Amino acid sequence: MSDAPAQQSEAPTLASLCSDLGGDLLTVALAPRGADVPIAEPVVHDPGEPLLANRGDVVLAIGLRAVEDGARELIAAAGAAGASAVVLKRRDGETVDPLLATAAAGGIALLTTPAAVAWGQLFALIRTSASARTPATQVSGAKIGDLFALADAVAAAAGGPVTIEDAQSRVLAFSNLDAPIDAAREATILGRRVPDEWMQRLGESGVFSRLRQAEGVTHVEFPGETAPRRAIAVRGGGALIGSIWIAEGELPLDERTDTLLEEAARIAALHLLRHRVSDDLDRRVHGEMLRSLLTGEAHADVVARELGLPDGAAFAVVAVRAMRDRQPIAHEPNAQLVYERIVNMIGVFFQSFRRRVSVATLDGRVYVLAIGERALDRDRFVQLTRDAIDNTAKALGVELQAGVGAPVQSLAEIPASRLQADQALRIGPLVAPTETVIDVEDHLGQVLLLEVGDFLRARPRRRSPPLARLHEHDRVHGTDYVATLAAYLDCFGNGALASERLHVHANTLRYRMRRIAEIAAIDLDDAGDRLPLELELRLAGGDR
Repeated sequence: MSDAPAQQSEAPTLASLCSDLGGDLLTVALAPRGADVPIAEPVVHDPGEPLLANRGDVVLAIGLRAVEDGARELIAAAGAAGASAVVLKRRDGETVDPLLATAAAGGIALLTTPAAVAWGQLFALIRTSASARTPATQVSGAKIGDLFALADAVAAAAGGPVTIEDAQSRVLAFSNLDAPIDAAREATILGRRVPDEWMQRLGESGVFSRLRQAEGVTHVEFPGETAPRRAIAVRGGGALIGSIWIAEGELPLDERTDTLLEEAARIAALHLLRHRVSDDLDRRVHGEMLRSLLTGEAHADVVARELGLPDGAAFAVVAVRAMRDRQPIAHEPNAQLVYERIVNMIGVFFQSFRRRVSVATLDGRVYVLAIGERALDRDRFVQLTRDAIDNTAKALGVELQAGVGAPVQSLAEIPASRLQADQALRIGPLVAPTETVIDVEDHLGQVLLLEVGDFLRARPRRRSPPLARLHEHDRVHGTDYVATLAAYLDCFGNGALASERLHVHANTLRYRMRRIAEIAAIDLDDAGDRLPLELELRLAGGDR
């Protein structure tokens, strides 16, 4: 093992913080004392309470807008407390310019972060940035954000091969230095994840459990099968977000190895957190643009450029409804997390088949915008949608049903495809209650009736006299003539099918239909009488 002396500790500064997080997550509006001002801990400020901050702290102005007087008061208080910086959300149409004079007078840096970044994520990033720089050892020189360089630095200092993995044991980086490797490491690198056989063995032997629970390094040994290993969990914001593994190489693993792993975990945590927050930010911005395209609220050409949609493409929209025990998941405490997992899994499924899609949530549903270069293979696309829905539902333990809108050839028509996808979902329980995917083009007649019903529903009117007489007869005599008429019309006057659906004898049905015609004073052989009754019954729905 190298006897090179440890590098000196690098104290966290405003410059190092901004470098670690990147300009997409943290922007400096003003730094009156320069970028080398030291920083300490992030502090969450409650607008309803006095500021509790110490020298060097970074104050997160939760719930305050730049245009509010409270923001100016907070900056002044932070300057008086000796804090180093205040962070505000950066919102469209707002500027922090009115706050610059107050920040300059207090000698405090004014920073902004995108409105889409969660405060909890930013808190974890700032804290991790500070801890990633102290104390310093031989891996301090590894550039934050370059996991392969970090893996090489640890491997060079410890004398053994290194892998850095995410929370699902997928390989994110590995050391490239010349060193002997065993079969388990070779299979892990080639497959870019820990093989299933070793996942099972690590789980059964309690390694994963110890790794999740331990604050320090976990020792892993399978004598005679693999080289001894040591692993450490990478945590961010209190959650397990990855792990670092080192196998014994030319030099034995010892306490110095543990020290190297502990610092490497702090540096890796910052990388993984930043990557996760940046991905979240990209997804949120992407989702907002897609939502504006689906609703028709934004200029289609502008959004298309931002989303990178090709000219002359074909589009189709899929609407996905998520249920659990036949109840919408929208009211569940972790609904947002479930929606995010649905979005991710459906997106990855389509991408694995090289189908380009954009996925986002809107109004309690997940929407998929499918994009074809010139046209969409309709049958293939519907089958892929069915496979994506079935696989996602099984993996997440939820009930999913999807409606597929008709393909369109222009950006301006995308909201129409979305409307049709929603309509397909609405008619699903009636026309295909057990199907996971309903293609609107297979049920255009039902959609037409739905549209007529929506038209009539927007113009309230009293119940027609024929149906009013039937409802009154049912109420007084305990008959079921309204439901009988509805079933008969649903079956297009097919008496045999209607009697089967109602579980009555054909003669009973014929008798009921004669009585219905007499009581309601209607002629069921007259299309002019039948159509208004069918529309009214469909409009009434459960009130039949």
